[in-house]
Amino acid sequence: MRKLFALTAAAALAAALLGVPTAASAAGTTRYVNPIAGCSNAGPGTTTDAPWCDFVPVAATDFAAGDELLLARGANWNQQLEISSSGTSAAPITIAAYGSGARPLISRNGADGDRAVYLENVSHVTVRDIEVAHAAVGVQAYYDELDHEGLTIENVYAHHITGIAQGNSSTYDGTCSSSPIPGLYTSAGIAITGPAVNDATGKATVAPFPFTSADVGLRDLRISGVEVAHSNMGVEIAWCNGIRSSDGTDGANLVQDAVLEDLYLHDLDGGGDIRADCPNGITLINTRNAVVRDSIVQNAGACPSQNGTTGLLLSRNEGLVIVNNLIVQTPDVGTPNDQMGIDLEYANRDVKILYNYIAENHGPGIDILAIRNPATCPGNSNDPFDHSDDTLIDGNLFEDNGEGAVHRVSNCFVPTGTVTNNLYDEPHGLAVSGVGEDFRGFSFLDNHDVGTSIRTYQAARDFTGTAGQHGWKHESRTGTSWTAMTFDAAAQQWNGTSTASGRFARVPATGESVALAWTAPASGYVNIRGRALSTGAGTPTVRVEKDGVAVVAAQSVPATRVGVATNADGLAVTAGDTIRFITQGSTGAEVSWMPSIAYDAGAPILDQANTFGTFYPYSDLRSTLGRMQTFRPQTAATRVDFWAYRAGSPIGDLELRVYELGAGGQPVATVGQRTLAPGDVPTASGPVSVSTSALDPTKSYGVAATSPLTPNAGTSNSYGFEYFDGDPYARGAAWFSTDGGTTWGADVPSRDIKFATYR
Repeated sequence: MRKLFALTAAAALAAALLGVPTAASAAGTTRYVNPIAGCSNAGPGTTTDAPWCDFVPVAATDFAAGDELLLARGANWNQQLEISSSGTSAAPITIAAYGSGARPLISRNGADGDRAVYLENVSHVTVRDIEVAHAAVGVQAYYDELDHEGLTIENVYAHHITGIAQGNSSTYDGTCSSSPIPGLYTSAGIAITGPAVNDATGKATVAPFPFTSADVGLRDLRISGVEVAHSNMGVEIAWCNGIRSSDGTDGANLVQDAVLEDLYLHDLDGGGDIRADCPNGITLINTRNAVVRDSIVQNAGACPSQNGTTGLLLSRNEGLVIVNNLIVQTPDVGTPNDQMGIDLEYANRDVKILYNYIAENHGPGIDILAIRNPATCPGNSNDPFDHSDDTLIDGNLFEDNGEGAVHRVSNCFVPTGTVTNNLYDEPHGLAVSGVGEDFRGFSFLDNHDVGTSIRTYQAARDFTGTAGQHGWKHESRTGTSWTAMTFDAAAQQWNGTSTASGRFARVPATGESVALAWTAPASGYVNIRGRALSTGAGTPTVRVEKDGVAVVAAQSVPATRVGVATNADGLAVTAGDTIRFITQGSTGAEVSWMPSIAYDAGAPILDQANTFGTFYPYSDLRSTLGRMQTFRPQTAATRVDFWAYRAGSPIGDLELRVYELGAGGQPVATVGQRTLAPGDVPTASGPVSVSTSALDPTKSYGVAATSPLTPNAGTSNSYGFEYFDGDPYARGAAWFSTDGGTTWGADVPSRDIKFATYR
């Protein structure tokens, strides 16, 4: 197993993530807090010579739009900082730091009722440049009112945040009523919470917080440049553990348009606290149109949790985008569940998991659950509203996850989605499911098994301050030639004249381009994956060149949550060739872009398959009896696999044919065939391949198995196949013949025979 990257020191990482600077607040009153000689809580606190000593007067002050509360760098307090005032979009209220030295530190006593910063029903408030520690929650924003907006939390370092687990209740009642901190389900560095008072089906119908599918609790939340370590959890957005709307929807409208970016959430091990329970790196519940980008979630869930562990837990989300992140190394902590990268736990719709690096998690890279529907799985839950619809898993690089890249759990309903364009090097394969579980609602298209012969190259994972390491360099250009950039160790970024390049971001300037350059270590064919997002001003452009020749044409990068793809497959390279990922734009532009490169292992590319699930063997291929699976390819496939086995000692050969089908599902042409002697057919079921001419995605085909020279002797001394009656494949079905393949008829409704196609 390959060992992962060594990350930069925590103190330098916030700068390395290259966030866009925050605008200064509009003019208001500035108050200072500093426990120095001459401080006074009785005064106005408006000068650095006579600041407030601590946070007692803060809680008693009604702050106005544009006001600032500045904490002295190098100072520390053991108190809760609390405000409940709101600013405006033009003049937010700001809590920040002043002076020089270390960030202001709020360090509590580690009690399960301790908070460092508490914000109640605030709008247009910014908290930045502070450190919080030894509390049950680092920064908590609590909302029991609707229609709030504009909360920003940035450049905050939280550590040793523990004390509350599962609402501190042995039996979760849906309200967190046992939690010492209202609305808090689990201790987290940053927690956006509110009351959860639910009826038996999880509807938020009881005061003080009823809300409908037309309401908004909080809009325009931004959490940026935050580091959390040695805590139960990194970032939590959850009204307790989630609520439904009073009119019966999932409640995804509660928190809208949230942006989580430039996060470094690592070593979430509970900090040695014996009360620690470490479920997730990020918990996202009740969100719509949120985005998680340019972040590292590493070694989350690093202490046991009674309900399992994961890098990201997702419930009640709609339109969520997870793009350009490193989600790695959720460890084995001995819990029976999960230990994965991303957990699609409950009631998610239109989740897009795009161009991330997901690797070395003890469990699967991504787990898709279908466990809560009492109509089909009695006793599992009292909530019949679970679903998982339209998940898109696109362009990611998966490596060395313990249960495959994508995993399915339970079949209480049929999740739907698409798995496409991914690169994977997985000991257990791309898609894995347990007994009785399957991927019947998913399409698989153009996923590449990149093998292990040559290491993969991932720009964000491989980022260092050494030019040329792992083949990567950072360059800028003002004229016709590229120039090496200079590494800034303090900022952890590479600098040109006016440009910069970091772990995730490229920052061009007017008249100066920036490039991430990779030099091929060996000749072969490479696959490139990348997605560029505009995260700054203007409309930058990106392109990919090999030795000065475009291999991905220039594209404008609009200011959307998903950006544009920059992919290339089967690109021939010679050792020493240079591939440049080039960003151009005016000053103020910034592009999130973390390309992946993998040499092609030469493995066939899966077109489609229904093989992900529990199939059952049956042996009756003999004499005039035949079986056929009909299908329609998604690409110009040139290989079809049929799962077959030898039962006993059949006399005749096994004959496989791929037919083009005409009206009524009958063969009109043979496009591929293969004959196997009895000794060439495995005794344990496995794929038997048939090469074909290029199949037409607009036509229907069938892969048929017969053995006309094997006598009719029942299910012994014949050939077998695998089937499943749960309709795992929607583009075809199982058919059978009793006349040696002259005519074919439909088999049991919803039955499919195990097969796959490749190109």
